[in-house]
Formats: sequence, structure tokens, C-alpha cells
Amino acid sequence: MDDRLVDQARALHRKLNNAAYDRLCFYSRLPFYDKRAETDPYVARIDRVLGRSARRILRRQEVGLDKPFDKEQIYDEQIAPLMAQIIAICTEHQIPTLASFAYRRDSHGEYDHCTTALPGPDNRWPESFASARRMIYTPGTEL
Repeated sequence: MDDRLVDQARALHRKLNNAAYDRLCFYSRLPFYDKRAETDPYVARIDRVLGRSARRILRRQEVGLDKPFDKEQIYDEQIAPLMAQIIAICTEHQIPTLASFAYRRDSHGEYDHCTTALPGPDNRWPESFASARRMIYTPGTEL
């Protein structure tokens, strides 16, 4: 899963927490015997969504998807030579190519990656490649 998706999920989790807090603040001003807080579908939905979001975050942590790793040596020794051949073949035959490798993840969740993007004939991209390239591209870097 892409870190941007995780960040979006966490932002949604915070937003829903804030929405739930606002709604619960309203209910806290009601008399204790008022049952509206228990029957409000909005509160029940927020509770379900927050529960799912919290479970997803816990699952990511349990599986170890958030752990740092460093596979640069493997990339340099085994993948880079193959990519050089692939790039040469795709360039010669004008085959649109998009390949991205995340070879390192630090303790802050930042990835180091290597991306190759080659357009096809007439410098054209398949639309799916153009969309993927926009998702992969990090402002301030060159592909």
C-alpha cells in the first residue's frame, strides 16, 4: 500500500475523530437520560468507520509494513543490470515503459526509490502510465 494512502487514511481518521468529538460535545450537553446520542445514525457510522480505520492501522503495524528496510545493495547488484538491458530494448523499439523500485525505507517512513519512465513513439504515454507517473512523481525530483 502506498504511503500516501496511509497518510490519507490517517487524515480521515483524524477528521472523523474531530467530527465525532464535535457531535459528542453536543450530546454531552443533553440530560443524561436523553437517548439521542445512542440512536443517532451519524454517531453510529462514525464509530464504525473509526473502528475500521484503527484496525487497518494496527494490521499494518502487526504485519510490519511500517518497518524500515534497506535493499539498495540488492537493487544495485541484481536489478540495475537487468533494468539497463530493459531500458536499452525499450528505447530501441520505442516501447512505453514505467518501472519504479522502492529500495529503502527510513524510520520516518520516507522511501528512496528509483523510477524509469520512457515514452513510446512520438513521446506519447498510455493514459494509465501517465496517471501512474503522476502518482509516483515526487515534486522536486526528475524522472
